[in-house]
Amino acid sequence: MEAAAKALSEQIDSPSQTFSVSSTIKVTPITLKTKESQEFYAPTILADMGMHQFAADLSQQLDDLDEILKEMDKEEDKGKKKKKK
Repeated sequence: MEAAAKALSEQIDSPSQTFSVSSTIKVTPITLKTKESQEFYAPTILADMGMHQFAADLSQQLDDLDEILKEMDKEEDKGKKKKKK
């Protein structure tokens, strides 16, 4: 998780005017023996960095998106049921 926080911190501190954050942050350590990856929930990384309001805002946006996607799935299921009849 430290690697994800460090990478995100560097991106935030970069001279670029904007940056984006995904819902998850994937960390892939590469060694000669193994290649493993871990995914972390981005709001958790942000909160760990002390960016609590940003973490809360992103978490709320992701929750809202999740609700929209659930509603879309329901509508799609209704359409499939109508076609079967």
